[in-house]
Amino acid sequence: GQNAMLSVVFSALLAAAMHGVNQIFVCILPSFFKKYGNVSTVSGVLNSCTYIGSAISTYGIAVLSKNFGWSMTLISWLIIAVVGTSVCFACFKKRKKNMAD
Repeated sequence: GQNAMLSVVFSALLAAAMHGVNQIFVCILPSFFKKYGNVSTVSGVLNSCTYIGSAISTYGIAVLSKNFGWSMTLISWLIIAVVGTSVCFACFKKRKKNMAD
């Protein structure tokens, strides 16, 4: 409520982090299934999950912001982005280690 510009900047950073995680899941992850011939299937399933999650989150965000306020909503977005980014880094480190072996 006191610094709108700071809120906009942090909201943009959170949105960028969530978008990056989405791109990794939808664009990069399916390539791991190339040897099984299931790239299109995995890509389609992950993409549909993205749209389902987006639709559910629209209502979830509305309920969260109505019941707990926008501060809690932004904190939940931060937590979701950090968890998603952590999972991506963990998978990247594991894949990098497997590629080195």
